[in-house]
Amino acid sequence: MEIEQLEADLQKGDFVIYVAEDFPWKDLVTREFSGRERVKIVSDPAVLKLYRTYEFSNRFIVFDENRQYGSIWNYVREGLMTAEEAIDSLVDLG
Repeated sequence: MEIEQLEADLQKGDFVIYVAEDFPWKDLVTREFSGRERVKIVSDPAVLKLYRTYEFSNRFIVFDENRQYGSIWNYVREGLMTAEEAIDSLVDLG
């Protein structure tokens, strides 16, 4: 998907969910959000250049273990919460 199209979708109020190829819970995230209306799931790191523009809109969501994007996944790795709980706490597509 082209970056320009994703940006247009974000401006319309759609959600973009970036899931890194090596993200340990990629399959779970993909299953959770696939088929939802107005949600685009992408794995191309090139789309991350849109993140700084839309990070506070709550419409661009990053699932990656890169420390730059948060570390809630440490709680999952340590068994303090499930991956499902982590996803629910990070994403509100209301």
